[in-house]
Amino acid sequence: MCIFKPCGWSQDERLALCTSRWSAYGRRARVAENCRKRPSLPYHPGQVGLGMPFVVHRWQSYVGRAFELGRVFLFKWSVNYAFLPEDVFKSSRLAAFLMVFHLSLLILFTHKHWAARFGGILRLLGLPIAERDNTIKPGEGMVAPSSAITALLTCNIIGLACARSIHYQFYAWYFHGLSYLLWKTALPVSARLLILLVVEVVYNVYPPHPIASAALHVCHFVIIYTLYLKENLFVVAAVSERGEKDN
Repeated sequence: MCIFKPCGWSQDERLALCTSRWSAYGRRARVAENCRKRPSLPYHPGQVGLGMPFVVHRWQSYVGRAFELGRVFLFKWSVNYAFLPEDVFKSSRLAAFLMVFHLSLLILFTHKHWAARFGGILRLLGLPIAERDNTIKPGEGMVAPSSAITALLTCNIIGLACARSIHYQFYAWYFHGLSYLLWKTALPVSARLLILLVVEVVYNVYPPHPIASAALHVCHFVIIYTLYLKENLFVVAAVSERGEKDN
């Protein structure tokens, strides 16, 4: 029964309004259900559309400037590599090592945590997208919503730890996630607070100091290492039926 009764409206008008509202609600529910069942894409079509005019005009320049692997940063602003000689900091070998190390860490985390429910990264890569959601192990279900922010912040700190150069303003990229990540680890509370304090001090030391840079690396990799060792880092919610959580 419709309880929406504006003054001066006839019964037919009220019925038409309520019918349209329930129809709209049903359409939204069907769209949400279809989106839930549809395999997620690794990118949004809008991203491709925005870049298409530049790709069509000169794709070599677009791709080269988008990634710019040969870029050389100013040594005097480097918060994380002040302990290195300037020639080593600007060398292409260091850049290549950091890129390989970065990719290696992402692969390790993918295999141990992000793709664990699929049996590891090799099995995941061999599965068609349509079959991935059918590989739920007994007693397990869909990945919990909190796992999304855990994955994003973990990728973020791995990228910063392997960055060729970190400047002072980069602190704004991840300071808000440090507490979250530290409380995901098994470190004692005193160690978590100490890491937060050391990172805060490092970004308040000017000009960059070799000891402060080394301390920043230690903090980053302690967080990454303890996250990697953590069991069940990405909580999986049990489900009774496909897409329905058990209460």
